[in-house]
Amino acid sequence: MMDRQQMYRSAVVDFWEYVNDHNGAFPTDLTVFANAPIVAHSPGSEYTQPDWKSFYYVSGLKTNDPPQMPLMIYVSEDRRVKKGMVGFLGGWSMWYPPETVERLIREPWETELVADGKPIDEQLKAELKQRVKVLPPIKSTKAK
Repeated sequence: MMDRQQMYRSAVVDFWEYVNDHNGAFPTDLTVFANAPIVAHSPGSEYTQPDWKSFYYVSGLKTNDPPQMPLMIYVSEDRRVKKGMVGFLGGWSMWYPPETVERLIREPWETELVADGKPIDEQLKAELKQRVKVLPPIKSTKAK
């Protein structure tokens, strides 16, 4: 079975490489990754091809939004895993129990739920509610 933490780290690398290659612009959704050709990485590399159908994506964020905003939320399809990993706009990630992950999927602006998360002021929260959408995991459309 794939090492979940390594797969998540590889997904984060793919994501930030995309942002760097696109002048700081975030992708509109994750299909750009799910449908990309598999790139062979050098022998000994820790890269593990991410399973993009396990990621929720918080779209509509800007680089100047609060760093404690969730950006990607990993939910394992293996129901024995009783937690999910949340990647934040500021570049860090942490594991959380299912109830926290489920709430962040519904309301990603509720950042006081996360470790060291500071509440977002009500004016910015109202703006985020209009601009930010959590996209469900996508399916690859590549031919098998």
